[in-house]
Amino acid sequence: MIPFPEACAFLLSAAPGCSAGLARRLRTRQDRSEGLRALGNGPASGKTLSREQLRECLDLQPELKSRGEEALRSRAQLDAAKAEFDRYEAQLQGERKSLDTADKAAVDAYNAKVEKRRLMFADYTTALPDVTGQAQKYSALRQSWEAECDDRPYREGDYQAIPRGR
Repeated sequence: MIPFPEACAFLLSAAPGCSAGLARRLRTRQDRSEGLRALGNGPASGKTLSREQLRECLDLQPELKSRGEEALRSRAQLDAAKAEFDRYEAQLQGERKSLDTADKAAVDAYNAKVEKRRLMFADYTTALPDVTGQAQKYSALRQSWEAECDDRPYREGDYQAIPRGR
């Protein structure tokens, strides 16, 4: 299939009375767009990135990936701690119903479990702000990357020159 600008240029140049200049302008417009790619998954939009901007965008990608994975790991650990707390809480509720309050040893054992539950809750609430902070930092970095880099066009030659240290 012939790309649209080439097809238009061909048809216009073949048409009687067609302006050769119009056909040449269509081909030139297409030639200028060749060699452009876009960061992200969407179509290229916005101003073309300079080589330095492209380098900065590319340098951010590994950090984005590592911070995202770190935030997910932290969140998974926090979710596991919450699930363990919930399981232990349900177990304590069941034991409380059958607790013999006249038996001092049973009450002391139950109180020791309640203290363990309190420590589990304290650990969870201590970790929560750290995990939330990691997620917020990742989100801010991601939004910054999306605003500055996502779907921005760049020259393929610049992309190939960056690993060579140019």
